[in-house]
Amino acid sequence: REPAGSVLVGIGFGLGISAFLRYVARDTAVFVLVACFAIARVSSALHVEALLVALTAGIWVENFSSTRGEALIKGIERVSLPVYPLFFAAAGAKVNLTVLAALWPLALMIPSVRAVCIWVGTSIGTRLSRVEPEVKRYAWLGFISQAGVTLALSTIVARSFPDWGPDAQAVIIAMIAIHELVG
Repeated sequence: REPAGSVLVGIGFGLGISAFLRYVARDTAVFVLVACFAIARVSSALHVEALLVALTAGIWVENFSSTRGEALIKGIERVSLPVYPLFFAAAGAKVNLTVLAALWPLALMIPSVRAVCIWVGTSIGTRLSRVEPEVKRYAWLGFISQAGVTLALSTIVARSFPDWGPDAQAVIIAMIAIHELVG
């Protein structure tokens, strides 16, 4: 799947979303659902990655459009509640417990080392920038990844690399579970 094609299609969707937000701006939640289905169908037909298309569209709306994405974000929030349980259930259904049993030390080590490195780096950065104590204490938590995009990327890895991708996906899902439990 061609990344450049995904970005170009994403820019096209970003332009369309921007036009909707500028000229229509009603029933945004319904528009979000329609846009998601459209992105999925067009991406499939053009053989591009739907996730990269959607990310590019969002980046376009927020950074290059004359309209801001607040209404879009509110629309996404309104329709996300029923979507998240389905998304995480589907991701959990892909976990191969046999693979995970063999790789659990790696699944524990990677997020632990990553969290420590993020904490150390953020501590150094906040000390050098002389920010408020609350920022020093909690800034590192903002760099711990969100599960949604990471889960989707793990699916792309599993699909793109059939030899080792499913094992990597199992480790990534386990790491996300650890982040969510600790968080």
